[in-house]
Amino acid sequence: MNADLFIVVAFRKIPKEVYSIPKLGTINLHASLLPNYRGAAPINWALINNEKVTGVTTFFFNEKLIMEILFQKGSSDR
Repeated sequence: MNADLFIVVAFRKIPKEVYSIPKLGTINLHASLLPNYRGAAPINWALINNEKVTGVTTFFFNEKLIMEILFQKGSSDR
């Protein structure tokens, strides 16, 4: 595979063998304001916990699994 960039949404876990393929890296869109509600079902947990504000985070994957956040946008509309 000769990809420049991967963009993923709503995957549980992406192995290094996959996210390290593209030359420019892999970007993920996660449905919470990270680091809040990391992992699965972030929208469900925000609703269960009656959060007033939630949002989305876009970030680069890397080997150390430390997020390089590119963009976050929150909203208080429910």
